[in-house]
Amino acid sequence: MVYTVSYNVREGLKMSKKMLLPVGVVVLIIGIVILLLNPDPAATNLEIARNATNARDAAKAISSNNQTYAWMYS
Repeated sequence: MVYTVSYNVREGLKMSKKMLLPVGVVVLIIGIVILLLNPDPAATNLEIARNATNARDAAKAISSNNQTYAWMYS
């Protein structure tokens, strides 16, 4: 009885090892897609700074933009 249990555990581990690479590749592809689809907060901040009429308004807008990204990605 003990032999069959250990045999089944070994077979399960072999299946887990076989699935590790395909699952890792899928997760990597999903991560790359997420990175490519996310907007760049630095580019948005630069655009805000270029279009601002004064430094105080630019600082407020950039701060608000950064807080939005902090809430979305934390």
